[in-house]
Amino acid sequence: MSAITERTRGAAPHPPPHPLSLAGRLPGYRPGEPRTSTTAALSGAAAGIPAHQDGQGVHVGVRARRLLAAGAALAAVTGLAGCTQFDAALGQRQAVVTFRNGTTVAQRLTVRTTCAKTPNVTPQQLPANLNSPYALQQVIYQIDKASDADVARLEQCLAKFPSVAGVTVQDSSDEGS
Repeated sequence: MSAITERTRGAAPHPPPHPLSLAGRLPGYRPGEPRTSTTAALSGAAAGIPAHQDGQGVHVGVRARRLLAAGAALAAVTGLAGCTQFDAALGQRQAVVTFRNGTTVAQRLTVRTTCAKTPNVTPQQLPANLNSPYALQQVIYQIDKASDADVARLEQCLAKFPSVAGVTVQDSSDEGS
């Protein structure tokens, strides 16, 4: 028997290294051994401390997985809170009333007060300065909880006033488009 056959008898043949393996490409790297000062310098670990452990013997991989899990949990909670606020904003509906040119503030206030008696219809608060020429350019009613019948009643009420130029019913997804 040849010398080569005797040395390999009983030993399992080594498979070729994986294409992404560091074996043979990183000086001093040996698969299955903890990386110490030679290769630790490449990964930023302090000399003499195995790179897969910190100074207290805790595996860095375990710590990284815990931090990653905590970050993912925090992101999920933040995302759910954001979704709740987003869903609440999506449920908001408004009726925006525009007036003809020359309509006085007193006429606009009359329309606002009269049609606010419709069920589930709430006018927005009055501006602080009603003497401004821009006061009540539009009257906006919140109709979040109003049924289609309530919205129809509001439109009928607004139609009684010749000073009303139109009404636009919109939800929050209509804004900005």
